[in-house]
Amino acid sequence: MQLSISWDLFIIVFFVVIISYSIIVGQNGTLKIILSSYIAMLTASGIGSLFGKYLQVSQPVINVLQTSPAENAVLIKIILFLGLNLALVLRGGFFIDIDSSYRLPVRVLISTGLGILSAGLIMSTILVFLASSSGDALL
Repeated sequence: MQLSISWDLFIIVFFVVIISYSIIVGQNGTLKIILSSYIAMLTASGIGSLFGKYLQVSQPVINVLQTSPAENAVLIKIILFLGLNLALVLRGGFFIDIDSSYRLPVRVLISTGLGILSAGLIMSTILVFLASSSGDALL
């Protein structure tokens, strides 16, 4: 049996990991991840675009990284997004408390649904950042 690693497999594994983590942290933790992802997405897009403009002008940075300025900007956006998302989830100054008076199966279904939304948001943000390097999408 030949197993070839493809992007489809990577995305499916990513979704399974995020959904599993969402069930572990519960509804409150997953909502905090979703809110942090939105904030990190907007911040990384703005700051990454700003750095992208300066990297296109700065020749020594391009020679050190051995990539094009557009690829440098995408790399900075993705690193900023993941770093800011992690920092906001771990050290964010906001607290979410949802009434969890539902039974356990309903709470697991809600956490699974929120996990799907969270994984979709994170994956789509990274894919949009990657697509912007080729000029297909602008964010």
